Amino acid sequence: MGDREQGDSDRNVIVLGAGFSRALSAAMPLTDELGNLCLEEPRLRSDSRVPRGGFTGGRFETWLSQIADDQPYLTNEENLENQALFLRFSSAIADKLGGRVNKALTEGWPGWFLEFLRQCHFSRSTLLTFNYDPLIECGVGTGILHDIGGREPVFWTEVIGDAPSWAPGSLRLAAERADTFRLLKLHGSLNWYWSPADPTGVSMARRVLPGVWVPPSRTTSGNAGASCPAGCRSWFRRRYRPGRCLRAPQQPRDPERSDTADVLR
Repeated sequence: MGDREQGDSDRNVIVLGAGFSRALSAAMPLTDELGNLCLEEPRLRSDSRVPRGGFTGGRFETWLSQIADDQPYLTNEENLENQALFLRFSSAIADKLGGRVNKALTEGWPGWFLEFLRQCHFSRSTLLTFNYDPLIECGVGTGILHDIGGREPVFWTEVIGDAPSWAPGSLRLAAERADTFRLLKLHGSLNWYWSPADPTGVSMARRVLPGVWVPPSRTTSGNAGASCPAGCRSWFRRRYRPGRCLRAPQQPRDPERSDTADVLR
């Protein structure tokens, strides 16, 4: 039954956490490990609000949520200071997790991952993930999934429902979406960003993937439009002639900065 005929109640729902990414690659950190990686930065490690001895017992996610939101027992100044600390941790998460994603992509996926993606595709499953990493999208980006009865590969943006959109200024070509699984990223993604001053999320946009399970390139604010995942150009050549890759606008390269995770909630 096609996606437009199949009700949501008929879909398989699969919930994924940090353990799924760890199963894909030993390079991927679990929740507290990610928090402790951030503490490698002296200004974060020395902050008095950080628990002594680091994060244990799954505490990092709860602690991060607490400093991200206004607390009624704190003053406005204290809440704003906590939000500033949250933004510093967000930047650290983008940097540390981005490096681990690059390592995982370089090492290659385990044998079961291909079958997992195919089963999700053919069953039209709904995947709920709390992970920031784009490893599932990178798997789809290799072009291994195809429409039933067709030759066209599923493009990675189709599994996230083409949301959020590309940044303003990039080329947009519309087509009927592939009938495939649905990926819902509840905490955001490393290749999404927005304006911190926007409480509505209307400024949210996506960037290209860092790679597709081959030697990748680090996604930063400077090279967001400098590369296109493998299969992107061929996908558009098959659907549109002539084809053209969707890209974010070119920006001056800043190799010292990585701010790919402005949406980490």
